[in-house]
Amino acid sequence: MMRARHSIGFSLVEVVLALGIAVFCIVSLLGLFTAAIDGEQESGQRVEVAHIAGRIISERAQVPSDPVGGTANPRLVLPALVPTVSGTATPASVTGQVFLDGFGAQVPATSNPEYRLDYDISYENPDPEFATLTLRFSWPASAPDNQSDTYTIVTALLLKAN
Repeated sequence: MMRARHSIGFSLVEVVLALGIAVFCIVSLLGLFTAAIDGEQESGQRVEVAHIAGRIISERAQVPSDPVGGTANPRLVLPALVPTVSGTATPASVTGQVFLDGFGAQVPATSNPEYRLDYDISYENPDPEFATLTLRFSWPASAPDNQSDTYTIVTALLLKAN
């Protein structure tokens, strides 16, 4: 009488197939982790820029007519706001570009800046007591517009200090 032979363990084909599935899963998860890390870094950069933009707007709003490098706040980045006075000519808008380090301080373009800030201060508003301020941050600062990340904010600023 012949006894049935029961195998104990897995065959080589089963082991190779299981390893292949495990490797596929691990490689897929690594791809997800890489995408998540990139997204987290981009999100962190945008939060940092939002804080810098808020600080720049707040500093200019506190002393609207103080010049860049003035005595009230030497860290000002944007030019002084020109109040509209009836009977005098005011510019339609003032545009410019400055370069900032990672803390939002103005630096020369040659010093490897972190951000490029293009600004537009428009005085063509229905209410002459306000100016429209558009800030457009780009990073890396030296990258062309179509190859950089950007953050844009538009706000209105009172032309006179309270």
